[in-house]
Amino acid sequence: TGMQSGITILQGPTGGYLIGYAVASLFVGLILGRPKYKEINCKYKYYILYFTILLIGYALIYFIGVLRFMHITFDKSQNINIKALLSITVLPYLPFDILKLLLSVPLTKILRKNLYRYIQNEI
Repeated sequence: TGMQSGITILQGPTGGYLIGYAVASLFVGLILGRPKYKEINCKYKYYILYFTILLIGYALIYFIGVLRFMHITFDKSQNINIKALLSITVLPYLPFDILKLLLSVPLTKILRKNLYRYIQNEI
């Protein structure tokens, strides 16, 4: 970040990814909601649900980030080469993000199962 902090980070070309992260976490949290009993006993159905929702979350991060990067970096008079834009903003990070997505799906199942047990003990 070049020793910058505060609102100046959000105004830069990578600020869209930070905003996208906030939007995606809100989206995933609202869609998944509180863990339910039927999630705990079901084996594979919810893995597909978690994968899909988390994939949409990653897509939101990239979409908002690329739009912000494009808005800051390019003039309106310039022709934007989408292939070049994606090769700068998405492709270098995609392999690691796919790995994180694949690891986060089973972790989500484990964490939601434990969260359900914790919530039930509090009631």
